[in-house]
Amino acid sequence: NQAWYDYSGLSPEESCGNGWLSIVHPDDIARCSDAWRTARANGEPYETQLRLRRAVDGMYRWFASRTEPVCDDRGRIVRWVGSCTDINDFKLASETRAVLDHLGHMIAIRDAEETLEYISPSWAHFVGTTEVLHPKRQRASFVHPDDVHIVEALVRASHAAPLQIQQNEVRVRGADGSYRWFLARSVVLPESAETPRRRLNTLTDIDDLKRAQAALARSAAELSHRARHDPLTNLANRSWLIDRLAQLVDEARSAGTGVIVLYLDIDYFSLF
Repeated sequence: NQAWYDYSGLSPEESCGNGWLSIVHPDDIARCSDAWRTARANGEPYETQLRLRRAVDGMYRWFASRTEPVCDDRGRIVRWVGSCTDINDFKLASETRAVLDHLGHMIAIRDAEETLEYISPSWAHFVGTTEVLHPKRQRASFVHPDDVHIVEALVRASHAAPLQIQQNEVRVRGADGSYRWFLARSVVLPESAETPRRRLNTLTDIDDLKRAQAALARSAAELSHRARHDPLTNLANRSWLIDRLAQLVDEARSAGTGVIVLYLDIDYFSLF
């Protein structure tokens, strides 16, 4: 029909025979040709998916192709009728969802009315309940009470500045009741003539990183303390004393003042 000629850019003569294969994606030609030969040999309908090149821009789009034989009163095939249905957007959406489902992030997508359109299975797995999958369930109920205001601020900021990623660190309660640290990101995708306004939220587990950073900070503080204090008395050692005195002298010199030093004999508690 005319839709075929408009899409393919082929003439009726160019579409005859195997001419239609000229707009099929090279990686799909062998499979489609084999399916077509098998269908003709068996006189049976067939259905497949293939990519067809669009004449206007050279872009390949996915189609669901189905071919049916038409028989006369004696059961003989007199012609074949084929149809191609554009499934490109559906296929890309399905593939995108499959990718989102298996990412290591917890992902949620909401529409302009804050109704849930998509939530990754990792959400339910982490919190231990499918209640989180309910379209109207607020994920903030799983956020640490002290961090709820951070989530609310992220949402407000993302709506105020579409396309700008807002992020902060929050704690989320898991299935065992304990809280883990996550990096929360929120971004609003602006609406267009083809797509409504949506908000994308992601949570990335950073609990192990936070614990490692805290351990490193404690180790650094402990090493610094040991380097400047006597291990027996836990009093500042000579190295720390000299550094501190030098600092005080420099400050006094800059201010035009002096420094008074008191020495206390800790054995006899005598003042020198």
